[in-house]
Amino acid sequence: MTWLDEIDSPPGVRPHTPNLWNPATGRVELQRTAGRVIGSGFTAEGNNALWTPAAGNRFRMMGFSFYIPSDVTAAAGTTYLALRDGDTYIDTLGAFPSAVPNAIFETVNLPGNGYLSIAANNVLNVNLTKVLTAGVIRVRVWGCEE
Repeated sequence: MTWLDEIDSPPGVRPHTPNLWNPATGRVELQRTAGRVIGSGFTAEGNNALWTPAAGNRFRMMGFSFYIPSDVTAAAGTTYLALRDGDTYIDTLGAFPSAVPNAIFETVNLPGNGYLSIAANNVLNVNLTKVLTAGVIRVRVWGCEE
């Protein structure tokens, strides 16, 4: 627990993040949605493990960011970067040509309660459709395990 977990709201005042508001306790419950920030760099084609939850747990992703620097190159054609829940497609983060002309950076905070993995023990994977011949793509996610 951090000091953020101890935030109380005055009577009759709701915090600015209603999806985290617990009316039963009258408190903001950040401990359920904050907890882990995981990041890594990727160059390999196919699924690359980003977040492996503890045995019996599921991951709850609250947001992600990715960075594709301008020095990244791949085989000819378009390369796609996607997130997968095990082998199940979640979302395409980006697509880029064989040579990236300008760096690409994006941050996404998921609405509500975020994305809960479809089954316990599923790994959150970053999937590249082609191997990178130069450079490294960086992906970061945040959330918790349940």
